[in-house]
Amino acid sequence: MPKLTEQSRAPKLIGDFGEGLVTYALIKGGYEVAHVDHVGADLIAEKKGARIAVSVKTRNRNTETHESDMVVITHDNIKKLEFFASQFGGMEPVFAQVICHAKLNCIHLFMIKVKDIKQYLIR
Repeated sequence: MPKLTEQSRAPKLIGDFGEGLVTYALIKGGYEVAHVDHVGADLIAEKKGARIAVSVKTRNRNTETHESDMVVITHDNIKKLEFFASQFGGMEPVFAQVICHAKLNCIHLFMIKVKDIKQYLIR
C-alpha cells in the first residue's frame, strides 16, 4: 500500500470520516447535529435544549511505525473552540478524538469537555 503523501486527499477524507463518526455517535445519543465550517468547531449538537460545540480531531494510526495514539490539543485549539462556543450562544465546548487503527480493524472515539481538560489535564 503506498504511503500517504502531502498531495494526497487522504488526510481530508480521514478527517471527514472522523466528523461523520462523531455525528453518528451524537445522533445515536439523542442529539440533533449540524455541521459547521468555522474556525474552532466542526459540529454543533443539541439535546434537550443544551447545545455543544464540537471540534473533531482524527488520527490515522499506522501500526507499522512508532507513532503515538495521541491526538494533540493545543492551547490555541482550546482558545478557538471556546471563542466559537461563546460567540454562538454560550455552548459547552467539547473535543472529539477519533483514532483509527486500520490494521487492527479498530476505531476509538473519545469525547471530552474543555472544562474537564482544564481541570484534570492542564497543570
